[in-house]
Amino acid sequence: MRIRFRGHAPGSGVVFGQTANGMVQRRTENDSRPLARARRRRKVVSRPARPAIILPCVLAALVVVMLVAAALTEAIVLDRRQGRRCEERQQALWLAESALQRAVHAAAKSPDYRGETWRVPAEVLGGRRPGVAIIRVEPVAAPRPGRRVQVEAYYPEETVDRTLYQREAFVNSPSPGGKP
Repeated sequence: MRIRFRGHAPGSGVVFGQTANGMVQRRTENDSRPLARARRRRKVVSRPARPAIILPCVLAALVVVMLVAAALTEAIVLDRRQGRRCEERQQALWLAESALQRAVHAAAKSPDYRGETWRVPAEVLGGRRPGVAIIRVEPVAAPRPGRRVQVEAYYPEETVDRTLYQREAFVNSPSPGGKP
């Protein structure tokens, strides 16, 4: 790198020069060091650290992570709730089908059967909660003589937010001799 000298201070032995990129350099007349060496001696002024900028960035990243975690947690909760409701619907369906078969069988055996409230314990259902089925049997004249069996199955029995499944069937009336 070439240095153009502009001048010197008389008697001091100090020479001022300008490098090709416009930087001013102060050297002594007897200094024969290369320019790169002189640059190394120069004190490098570093920028001050900016910790105030790091804190908002970290906080923003934490907020984003928390929002994503909250969304994932909500999705997991909704998925579990939906799975539980699907299970309850299926259990109510099976309970209604069983109650309908029970009512048809009882109505075929006895002409006096009018229905019942059938409580099924949790151990029989293989779950954690019991179920209930309300069976009603009514005589019907039209379109053909017989009885209508209506079943309302609730699962689980004790909660306010329970699943209802309804079934209905028609059964021929037993003949007076007791045989259908």
